[in-house]
Amino acid sequence: MNRGAAPTALPLPPASGGRREGDPPGRRRWAAIEDPLPLESGVRLPGVRLAYETWGQRAADGSNAVLVLHALTGDSHA
Repeated sequence: MNRGAAPTALPLPPASGGRREGDPPGRRRWAAIEDPLPLESGVRLPGVRLAYETWGQRAADGSNAVLVLHALTGDSHA
């Protein structure tokens, strides 16, 4: 143990393991909801930004689209 070295403070990781500002976007894209988003509680969330990823080619009729929600992680990466 080197007693002369000062401890180094590392940034805390996100609680969800999600993306941090400044991380490379990878396959992520973002969509902004301009109007406040109404919740079941009646509260309205302003300035909502959604992150999402896509894989493959969407069928013209959208029949091969699957939506996966990650409400517990706060991360768009499936």
